[in-house]
Amino acid sequence: LCAIFGLYKCAQCRLRDCACCRWLLRTFGADSFSDFQLMVVVHEALYSAATEIRTQVRISAGNQQVVTDASNRGNFYQPLSILVEQGTETLAVELMDDYSKQVLAALELDLMSQVISPEDRIREKVYSMV
Repeated sequence: LCAIFGLYKCAQCRLRDCACCRWLLRTFGADSFSDFQLMVVVHEALYSAATEIRTQVRISAGNQQVVTDASNRGNFYQPLSILVEQGTETLAVELMDDYSKQVLAALELDLMSQVISPEDRIREKVYSMV
């Protein structure tokens, strides 16, 4: 029974959960950055719909997720803080139906080229979602 529990715990363990492994990955250049907190302010989502629907925006970075409060008009004006773990490559932004949690539109941002070190400094930016 203890062996089964031990195997179950090992199966849930990720390489980057070990501080020594994370340090090695950063030192040898396999990972471009350490863990950091990303602050995103979601102002509004503009969309057209046949009927009024309550929407929310979900932002995902690896295993971490944050969600705005639901809005009938797509006006959120909400700051979200998300932990971006070392080794995460993309930031996913999704517009969702509040009731069914169905994704209505999605955007995937490359963390290194579009968030951490973009060509133009990001102060306020409008993104198109598909």
